[in-house]
Amino acid sequence: MVLGVVYLIVLAALFATSDGMRDYNGRPLGTDFSNVYAAGQMARDGDGVRAFDPHYHLARQAEIFNDPDIPVYGWHYPPFFLLVAAALALLPYTAAYLFWQAATLPLYLRAVSAIAPGRTSLVAALVLPATFVNFTHGQNGFLTAALIGAAMALLDRRPLVAGVLIGLLAYKPQFGVLIPLVLIATGRWRVIGAAAATIAGLVAASTLAFGPGVWPAFIDNMRFTNTAIVDGGGRAGKGAKPLRRASPSRRAGRYRHGGAGRAGAGARRQRCAAVAFARRSGRQGRGIDRRVLAGDALCPRL
Repeated sequence: MVLGVVYLIVLAALFATSDGMRDYNGRPLGTDFSNVYAAGQMARDGDGVRAFDPHYHLARQAEIFNDPDIPVYGWHYPPFFLLVAAALALLPYTAAYLFWQAATLPLYLRAVSAIAPGRTSLVAALVLPATFVNFTHGQNGFLTAALIGAAMALLDRRPLVAGVLIGLLAYKPQFGVLIPLVLIATGRWRVIGAAAATIAGLVAASTLAFGPGVWPAFIDNMRFTNTAIVDGGGRAGKGAKPLRRASPSRRAGRYRHGGAGRAGAGARRQRCAAVAFARRSGRQGRGIDRRVLAGDALCPRL
């Protein structure tokens, strides 16, 4: 509980020292959320394809925050996540950021409660440092953890629903390798079918909304992501630096979405998710190992 009070004090200080959109250091409130909001504005304005062009995306961020040296927060999600981003962009920036966290936090807590019922689990989920980091950085980890946790909890009882939830996870493509392998290995064909149908529906919806050109743009953006995050180690030297040629600054010199550490964390999260699914599937009588499931869902920075 003490940790929770500390979090609240820090959050209050963060907002009290901000200008309503940027913190005391000139960064957007919710940092990473700024990339979602900028892409959403572009999609809402009929410019969804250009949201995948880092130059245009950064220019929109600079426009939103009235700061040509705004740190670079890249947009790397598949086109169907533009549908969510566009809806959020209907609100003013700070309201959208707070709404996103307020809407997804209960889903995360509900998944934790379904896996490990009891007050202790909910308190642990709330005071987990990753929960605080997810909130302050405006990330989508609450939603990701909720989808994973709920899917695993429903894997046997409601396989079609579990498949839909796994399909919705396609906005995080890094989960698209190990989880399907475990599902195939355990013969969960109904889950696989529901997940595939969900992904097909998302692809169709985003193509209709933004045009077929959005997919080549996304693929090109993935190449930039690989250069800026994986090869460049998260620094602007190999991928993001060209975005700053016209306006160099120390504050903007770091590519803010990723880094080698976050790429490594992504690989670890894949392994954790796969282990959880494997443990879930391999229990005698196909029962739920709630400790494993809770351990996975209690990590919202996915």
